[in-house]
Amino acid sequence: MRLLVIDAGNSGLKAGIFVDFFVSAAGVFESPEGLLGWAGETEGIAVSSVVPRMTEALTEAFPSALFLNKDNAGIRIFYRDPAKLGSDRIANALYVKHFLSQNTVVADLGTAVTVDAIGADGTFYGGVIFPGPQTAIASLAERTSLLPRISLGREPVGPLGRDTETGMRSGVLWSTAMAVEGFAKAQAAFLGWENYRLVLTGGMAGLIRPLLKARCFLEAHATLLGLGAWAQGLLG
Repeated sequence: MRLLVIDAGNSGLKAGIFVDFFVSAAGVFESPEGLLGWAGETEGIAVSSVVPRMTEALTEAFPSALFLNKDNAGIRIFYRDPAKLGSDRIANALYVKHFLSQNTVVADLGTAVTVDAIGADGTFYGGVIFPGPQTAIASLAERTSLLPRISLGREPVGPLGRDTETGMRSGVLWSTAMAVEGFAKAQAAFLGWENYRLVLTGGMAGLIRPLLKARCFLEAHATLLGLGAWAQGLLG
């Protein structure tokens, strides 16, 4: 089965072609219109969206698409109000359920960072949310008088900044890495998990992974894989 899977987040539209439990192609798009020619013929479309205006645009562009939510996910969700849990985090839980079948902490590093504890059967136990590296470094420039607006770059940095710019980059990247590792350990201990897997995904995952001491796995397409497996189960 050939499916178009779409993850609409705060940074834009990420889409992939899901075939035989594998994402064979992926890209980033500015609007749903850009997807129409790129995807070609598919047997179904699955969407995760955390941006209301994009949800409306995708619904209009793809009337027959399946939109993931807490009611159709088929997993247990331990959230005070499950309706407020982002469908991207639900998709990550479905990735764990269908591809790992192991207690897992998923760190999704984008505009915001989420670190979520997910059981082997996809049960969503809860998690944390904090600013992503790009958001954090922009906030420093916006809310202080002397700190400059800078780019994070793509190269990992050491823990000792030798000037203001490298100090900002080091502080943001290393604090993110330490938070991910610390929350993963704390969540596993809280749930009594002696063994668990730590998975990184999201646009900033590649920058953060080298800074972690803990063993971890990078899966760039975790959200899309979870969406695809879920949709294939519904469509048969």
